Amino acid sequence: MSQAQKQPVQLSLTTKITQAGEVETFDFDTAGELLLKDGQIFLRYTETIGEQQTQVRFKFEAAAVHLHRSGDGQTKLVFRPE
Repeated sequence: MSQAQKQPVQLSLTTKITQAGEVETFDFDTAGELLLKDGQIFLRYTETIGEQQTQVRFKFEAAAVHLHRSGDGQTKLVFRPE
């Protein structure tokens, strides 16, 4: 098993949630971690909105970005250029 390389990062994020025609915007700064493991690049951090904490992890690949969010529930999304 290979050793992971970790780098602390500081993130400034804006999250916009649109539901039933209404938009909520949340701005926050948080610490995170950039991780290189087995040739894969990950970004992970904890998103806090009110009392709710959500663990967020991005996995960066040449042809896609994977987003995994886990807290009260789980969300998995894959973003591709096409």
